[in-house]
Amino acid sequence: NNDPVQGAAFFHILMLKTDPPGGKDAYVQQTNRILKVYNDRLVENNGWFVGDHLNIADIGIIAFLKVSVESLGIKLDAFPAVADWMKRVTDISGVGESISGA
Repeated sequence: NNDPVQGAAFFHILMLKTDPPGGKDAYVQQTNRILKVYNDRLVENNGWFVGDHLNIADIGIIAFLKVSVESLGIKLDAFPAVADWMKRVTDISGVGESISGA
């Protein structure tokens, strides 16, 4: 399967209301792998993906990541930098409201 992992999980779980091909566990494992990369990047870059403040990279990632994590039931305990970043970004006026329906 060459589909992006999070996109395929989103499509099957939220849109089709079915398990993704190969089972949900494979998508959870791959999303956890992605979350580790994200967590490492956020630690290396003082809590942001690019630069030293909120920018288009963060906005481009937040909604899709939030939906992926929620639809797969992933807990962010192992990814504290991601959890902190998600909270900071969604607490920004207008951001949280715009993705709450995602």
